[in-house]
Amino acid sequence: RLFPPDAKILADYKWLEENLGDLVPMEIVLKIDPEKSNLDFLERMELVENVQNRLREIPEVGGVLSAITFAPKLPRPEDFKRSSGLIGALERIAVGRKYEIARKVTAKKLEEHRDEYIEGDYLADEDGKELWRISARVGALKDVDYGMFLYEIPKHVQPALDAEFKEKGIPPDSVEAVYTGLVPLVYKAQRSLLDGLILGFISDFILITIVMMIAVRDWSAGLILALPSIFPAVVIFGLMGWLGIIVDIGAVMAPSVALGVTVDDVVHFMIQYRGGLKQGLSRGESVMLAYKGCAQAMYQSWGVIGLGLSVFALSPFTPTQRFGYMMVTLLTSALVGNLLLLPALLAGPLGGLFGRRFTKQRSESDVSQPEPERLPQPAPVMRLHAHDPLATDHARRGINA
Repeated sequence: RLFPPDAKILADYKWLEENLGDLVPMEIVLKIDPEKSNLDFLERMELVENVQNRLREIPEVGGVLSAITFAPKLPRPEDFKRSSGLIGALERIAVGRKYEIARKVTAKKLEEHRDEYIEGDYLADEDGKELWRISARVGALKDVDYGMFLYEIPKHVQPALDAEFKEKGIPPDSVEAVYTGLVPLVYKAQRSLLDGLILGFISDFILITIVMMIAVRDWSAGLILALPSIFPAVVIFGLMGWLGIIVDIGAVMAPSVALGVTVDDVVHFMIQYRGGLKQGLSRGESVMLAYKGCAQAMYQSWGVIGLGLSVFALSPFTPTQRFGYMMVTLLTSALVGNLLLLPALLAGPLGGLFGRRFTKQRSESDVSQPEPERLPQPAPVMRLHAHDPLATDHARRGINA
C-alpha cells in the first residue's frame, strides 16, 4: 500500500511469492526452562512441533519454519504397531518397549547435534533457558489485517501449550511464548503513529477551544469554534469510511495540519462578527461585516496552502501522495464550512448566545439614557384658505363683531 501498483518492488514481491512462498516473517519464540519443565530434548522438540502445526491452521500463514523442519523424523506411536497373534507375542518378548527405546535413542542423537540447531538460528541459550524460534510467513501482497492476525496467533499457540501442561504435568511458568518479528513491529509502529496523531489532533482541538473561550470570556465561543473546526475531518473521514477507503499514514497526518488553517479562519471570522456587535449592528449585519473582512482572506489561504500542498499528490510514494490529496480535500471542505456553516451558526440561536453579552450591554445603555426634555408646544392654529367659503364666513362674523 506504500507504493503505486506499477512499482517494480511489487512486481518482484509478486514473483517471489508465486514461485517461492510468502515473505513477511512473524516470529514466535518459545522460552523453555529445561530444569523446571523436566523435558528431554526430544520432548522439547515435540512441543515446538505441536505449536508449529497449530500455526499452519491459520489461513493467513503460508508456511512455517523451525528446528523441526531440519530435524529427522521423530518417532511416532503408530510407527511401532505390534503384530497380532503369536508373532506379536514373540515381538513383545524380544523387543519389549520398542517405542520407548526409540525415543531415548532419538533424544540422545538430537542432543548430540544440538550445536547445529544453534548455528541454524532456530535455537539459542539465554540465562539457562532455551529459545526455540518458530518463523511463520505471511503474504506481503495479501489484504491482511495485522491487528486481527496478531490477535489470532495466541488463540492457536496457547491451546497447544495448555495441552502440554496438562498432559505432561509441566509447570506453566516453565514455558513462555513471545511474539515478535516484522509483522508486530510494523503494526505497532503504524498503530503508535496513528494513536499519536489522533491524540495530538484531539489535544490541539481542546486546547484551542479552551483558549478561545478564555480570550472572549464566553463558553459559547468554544462551541461555535468546535463545530466548523471538526467539520472537515468528520465529512472527509466519514466519506472514506463509507466508501471503504483505507486510512494510512499519509491520510492520518493531514487533519492535524488542516486544523490549524481551519481554526485560524474561524477565529478571524468570529472576531469580526464580535466587532460588528460591539458597533451596534444586528447579528445579520455583523455576519455580513465578517464576510467582507474575512471571505477574501479565506479564499487566499485556501489557494496558497491547499494548492501549494497539492504538489505532494504527484509523489510516487503513496503516503506522501495521499497526504497531498487529503490536504486539498480537507481545506476545500474547511472553506465550505467556514463560508456556509459558520455564518449559519452565528446567525442562528447559537450565535445569539455568543453575542448576548454585547446586545445586553447595548440594550442596558439604551434604557439608562434619559429621554430629551419636552418643551410646551403652542396650541394648534387652523389656517383657512382665502377662497374657502368657511374662511369668508369667519371673516364676516369678525367684521360684525
